[in-house]
Amino acid sequence: MKKCSFCGLEKPDNEIIEGLTGNICYECLETEKESIDAIHLNNMKLLKPHEIKKELDKYVIAQEDAKRKIAVEVYNHYKRISLKSKSVEFPKTNILMVGTSGSGKTYLIQRLSQILNVPLVIGDATEFTEAGYVGKDVETLLSDLIDKADGDISLAEKGIIYIDEIDKICTKNRDIVGKDVGGSGVQNSLLKIIEGMEYSFSKTDEVINTKNILFICGGAFDGLEKIIEKRIHKQKTIGFSSENTELNIEEKNNLFKKVTEEDLLNYGFVREFLGRLPMILSLEKLSEEDLKLILTKPKNAIVKQYTALLKADNVKLKFSKDAIDYIAKKAYEKGTGARALNGIISDKLNELMYEIPMKEDITEYTITKEFLEH
Repeated sequence: MKKCSFCGLEKPDNEIIEGLTGNICYECLETEKESIDAIHLNNMKLLKPHEIKKELDKYVIAQEDAKRKIAVEVYNHYKRISLKSKSVEFPKTNILMVGTSGSGKTYLIQRLSQILNVPLVIGDATEFTEAGYVGKDVETLLSDLIDKADGDISLAEKGIIYIDEIDKICTKNRDIVGKDVGGSGVQNSLLKIIEGMEYSFSKTDEVINTKNILFICGGAFDGLEKIIEKRIHKQKTIGFSSENTELNIEEKNNLFKKVTEEDLLNYGFVREFLGRLPMILSLEKLSEEDLKLILTKPKNAIVKQYTALLKADNVKLKFSKDAIDYIAKKAYEKGTGARALNGIISDKLNELMYEIPMKEDITEYTITKEFLEH
């Protein structure tokens, strides 16, 4: 008997290959052969998790935990597709994203698909209904994905489908009698497609297999914080009546990080549906400091965009510190996260960008808080 240097198990001599510095059993050898092969997708090498996150960092501010986790899950998802292991089965890991409005859920997925160079379809859960109702059928998602892949079904089968507003199809009323339009009915109609199946389109003879399509669902989940807080409060009070059961500010701001499957069931999800979304990813609410960085740091930052546009007119545009602070504060007060930034700044700069090209004597202009307030 000899010990395998890889798995650490002792194996009979005829099941071990001896090397100069160690041994390897035939089972580990097969696994290593599978992992040594370069992973390619659309003739491109798939980036490692740290490389995916590095690319995301160029555009997505904050959300460090979410970026790291989704990088790992996406890497493992496409590695699962590439590896053809006879000894190990790799289950599909679809993702559920929980985050307040404007925290960057959709933007994160858009950037991810661009980094990976895979087709992406974004659907709104409120537009889909159970088959037989008036409205879009979930089949539309798959049809749109094939269109994004320019008709290449094999490419579409490796794409990403992001379903936004997924919280809107929760069954808030558990006493509903009859058909549950847009609630558990839609969840049930999505089950097999998300898990993986051969889907035949009703109007054509096309067939698409969804087993390798990565499904990511996201929503703002208004009211979920109360369910989480109630559970935590209950856990704190059981057996500890003298303990301070009030949550501090930091705990209240990060309640989504503590979400459990039970919380989501109480919110109105069907257990079978949650079972198809085993990875729960929470995004943090963006702070004023985060919003300032979003304005200035990413490659496509709003400030950089306006600066580049006016540079084409030979005008050097600057933003004062108090202007950046003002925009970030106003956006934070609106409560809609990063999406509020462009609305605040575009109205003010539209008139400026109309006038400046007419004035050849202006070569430099500074945006101040005073300018934005008037």
